[in-house]
Amino acid sequence: MKKATTQLANRVRELILNGTWIANSKLRGQLSDLTVEQAITKIDALNTIATLTFHLHYYIEGMIEHSYYHLGQIVLIKKMISGKKQD
Repeated sequence: MKKATTQLANRVRELILNGTWIANSKLRGQLSDLTVEQAITKIDALNTIATLTFHLHYYIEGMIEHSYYHLGQIVLIKKMISGKKQD
């Protein structure tokens, strides 16, 4: 059990603090420079970054792989918001 707990803790640390497995990014890096306006910007039928972040926080204990999926979504939505501002 201790090994499983250690692995889970390592995965959470990787996802939030220092991992680069998804889109060469980590959650903290994607959210640290995010404005409230960006977080609540709706792009078509996609969830907002604020909604995804809440979802991640709520499920992070039991669904690490699912969290990686949403980190990828956050990276893509953030790029779409940046591209929209340049138009």
